[in-house]
Amino acid sequence: MSGLEVILRDGFDTLRRNLNLIIPFILQQVITWITVAIVFLALYFTVLAPIIPYLERVGVDSSPSPEVLLKVWMMIAPSLPLLITAFILLLLFFALLDAFIWAGAIGMARRAIETGQSTLGDMIKYGKKKFLSVFVSNLIITVLSMLGFSALIPGIIALSSSRSIGPLLLLLGVLIMV
Repeated sequence: MSGLEVILRDGFDTLRRNLNLIIPFILQQVITWITVAIVFLALYFTVLAPIIPYLERVGVDSSPSPEVLLKVWMMIAPSLPLLITAFILLLLFFALLDAFIWAGAIGMARRAIETGQSTLGDMIKYGKKKFLSVFVSNLIITVLSMLGFSALIPGIIALSSSRSIGPLLLLLGVLIMV
């Protein structure tokens, strides 16, 4: 057997003996869907529900009058800072949750490899211990990817205008992203 086959067989055997290694990812999905449902319900009742009567008056066949659009905008505008703040906090929550789950799952896997057994207590222990370093590394990777993507845009523009620097900018963007 080759080294890869041994690693895959041992990994599968460890997972088969410790099915609780899957629980962190199921837990993450459950928490994510519950949070998304709560956020959408809150968005509906705070922003959308008050403007529905104005939108119903418009009707399907006609386009809204400027007065109705202005009234709807005046109802939504005060909520924009709250919506933007909630969106940023939601992204931060999901990033922290993801870091905690991955740190805990890696810790559980490590414990299962070392001792043959792993528990949810291991997930919580390793998640608390290492989530910040996983979060920071994910943040750095995200920032670098965004920088690389932003470097692609001038390269694409330069390519379309037949400038010789275009391929160099595209290459720089790809290198930053990688």
